[in-house]
Amino acid sequence: MTEAYYKLILNNNQNIKFTVDSSGTIFIDKLSLKDPEFSTFSLTGGALSIDQSGNLDTSGNVTIKGNLEVTGSRTDILTTNKYIKDSIIELGRDTSGNPSNDAGLIIERGNETNITYSWIENIDAFVLGLTSSDSSDTNITIDQPYIQFYDDDMILGKVNTDYYIKSNGIAKIIAETNQLDLSTNTITFGKPNNTNETELKTNNVNSNFKFSNNGKKTVTFDTSGLDDSANIKFSFDNFK
Repeated sequence: MTEAYYKLILNNNQNIKFTVDSSGTIFIDKLSLKDPEFSTFSLTGGALSIDQSGNLDTSGNVTIKGNLEVTGSRTDILTTNKYIKDSIIELGRDTSGNPSNDAGLIIERGNETNITYSWIENIDAFVLGLTSSDSSDTNITIDQPYIQFYDDDMILGKVNTDYYIKSNGIAKIIAETNQLDLSTNTITFGKPNNTNETELKTNNVNSNFKFSNNGKKTVTFDTSGLDDSANIKFSFDNFK
């Protein structure tokens, strides 16, 4: 292989050596460019290209050692899987004063209504439910709430709809509280067609178990709706 050597003299101060092989490929040794300008830039095979508008396209991996700040109006991440090391994600950066925008997650569901879990500012509550909003909105419209979490209240779903709280298998549902108020006219115990014993009991043998209506009316126990083979049992040591 025959090689030719060329010297380019810039201001008679620096020498840059070009090595050109027989195929016409140019090798540049120890080249330093000051303020270079290119109309376009690309690598052989199209792995990397930059056009005149500054659009960058690469088919390889990109590693950024420093910080990355994107100041455009939209960011699309089209990867199949996403892994985020940070365990705390902050939404609503640079919010100041009294907040007005809602914040949360919206799941796009194609032909079906989107679903959201979001903080809704005008009601001061977290809401899980259906929404017609998307990420371009600053406030989220709740079309159908499933659960609403307030600072002192929790509301299930829409009005006049039955909801069930269930445990898997024989697991228990335990509510630990000093007082449990049930604002309902009817409390039903036992599953439908239950032939087992239905029991209302206290686990504390040192406490009293009391049925009370504040002395206004008579307390009545009606067993007319029980299955013929089912029993109802009140199990406590101290009964008033």
